[in-house]
Amino acid sequence: MTRQIPTPDRQSSSDAAHWRSVRSRVVRFAAAGLAFSLALNLLLLVAPLYMLQIYDRVLASASLDTLVWLSVIAGGLLALYAAADGARRRVLSLAADQLERDVEPVVAAVCMNAGGEGPQLGVELGHVDRIVQHARQGGLAPLFDLVFAPLFFAALFLIHPVIGFAGLAGAGVLLVIAALGHLASRGAAEDGDQAAGAARAFAAGIERQRIAILSMGLGARAFERLAQRRRGASEALSEAALRDGFASGAARAGRQILQIVILGAGAFLALNQQISAGAIVAGSILAGRALGPIDQIIGGWNQLVRVRAAWAALGACIRADGARARLGASPAPEATLCLEALCVAAPGAQSALIRAFNLELGAGMLTVLVGPNGSGKSSLLNTLAGVWAPFQGAVRLGGRDMHAWPSDDRGRHVGYVPQAIELLPGSVRDNIARFDPDAAQDAVFDAARRAAAHDTIQRLPLGYDTPVGPGGVPLSAGQAQLIGLARAFHGDPTLVLLDEPTANLDAEAAARMIAAMGDAKRRGAVIVVSTHDARLMRLAECALVIRDGAVIRTTPSALIQAAPAPAAQASARPRAERSAS
Repeated sequence: MTRQIPTPDRQSSSDAAHWRSVRSRVVRFAAAGLAFSLALNLLLLVAPLYMLQIYDRVLASASLDTLVWLSVIAGGLLALYAAADGARRRVLSLAADQLERDVEPVVAAVCMNAGGEGPQLGVELGHVDRIVQHARQGGLAPLFDLVFAPLFFAALFLIHPVIGFAGLAGAGVLLVIAALGHLASRGAAEDGDQAAGAARAFAAGIERQRIAILSMGLGARAFERLAQRRRGASEALSEAALRDGFASGAARAGRQILQIVILGAGAFLALNQQISAGAIVAGSILAGRALGPIDQIIGGWNQLVRVRAAWAALGACIRADGARARLGASPAPEATLCLEALCVAAPGAQSALIRAFNLELGAGMLTVLVGPNGSGKSSLLNTLAGVWAPFQGAVRLGGRDMHAWPSDDRGRHVGYVPQAIELLPGSVRDNIARFDPDAAQDAVFDAARRAAAHDTIQRLPLGYDTPVGPGGVPLSAGQAQLIGLARAFHGDPTLVLLDEPTANLDAEAAARMIAAMGDAKRRGAVIVVSTHDARLMRLAECALVIRDGAVIRTTPSALIQAAPAPAAQASARPRAERSAS
């Protein structure tokens, strides 16, 4: 089932304050879970008390009435136990649902605002899923029961101090086994998790490049690489499971040995007339109840450690963006783009890809970016869009810092067409409207017409209602490019950024897109285009050449004159072929 990412609420409180409120709600659910756990653990005393009365009263008096009434009372109390257990499971499930509703919108906002260098949405939602699934499956129940384990140890001491100390000693032994098992398996488990994540990422890459892989006969070799990664992850996880299994087996054996010790000690004390025969059985049952949560925690220790790590990572993700306030929508900025001593680098890079430069662009200006592959054109566009943080300097749209502007508000004023168009699962209409449920139909149609995409969309099987994206109707690169341009034009953005917009278009579609650029200029947008298309250069007022990390400003006419003519290129190719032969 496809996850629907909620739209972040625009609140005046910070994400850190929201995280505190999330934790307070979790505490309230935990308090309810503890209340039901108290009832459950008190009702767990029914079985040992029942056995104590059977051995010490019923068998001694041979009273059938006492046996019947004791059985009726015990049965009624155990029915209450079943109800309390169901209620606790319900509380944990509700807590998981509430946590999911509270955390997902904030995580989505933080990850989207962070761009490429911050927390990743898929990773953080994976943390949410791990915590939520663990709670829904009752994995937290042993922790609640552990709180009341002292109740059963106290009951063991009431039977006899020797039995009480034996129970405490057994608990200590189990905890030592758990700690040793965790230390032995932790490294292998971490390595296995990392290797499994790398294998999943590799598999996703294979799926994205499926057509190219199949067309070039790379399927078997790609799968062999994937199989190697999966085998490495499986071996590491198997090693961790083996070590953890030894610890769990030792803990279960230790628990059984302890119960035998308690039975033997009880028999010795009974022979010496220090406890009754019923106390022997009751002591064994109480020891099992006291050690049960410890045994369950040991069995799920690695999972519990992963959940704790996910909770810590989730809190760090949300608190890291705590200074960012969720503000209301701002008015459209003035159509001026100012770059102040801007240095560009990929997220996490230690040196700048493009050295510092200044630039100011006004309304209705079209600027083209040219440069060799890898020179940083796409990186510059990502930085201008506010997605990548600048290495140094600032980008200001209408005087406002693009990188201090929450993306859900900033994005309303930016249209961006990346080099590789990816449409989200939904209809064509949804994608053009940027999944805004309140978008007017006429605005969607207007954006498509301005992008010269209307006729192309009308030819799709269901027109604007055609499902696209993963699982939808396959589109050609040119069709996706036109729909992406319509999405960029929706809402009449102030800043339009295009990365090789005519690369996947035929001559007719490219001509329509170039006409659309002229329309966007007349509307007063600031347009920056990465292209080597001379037709777009003729529309431009400014040209930037990126070479060896430097940005050189020139005129579009100078670029066109410097470019080799198509006819010359065509005539040079046969000569080169003849000389090579």
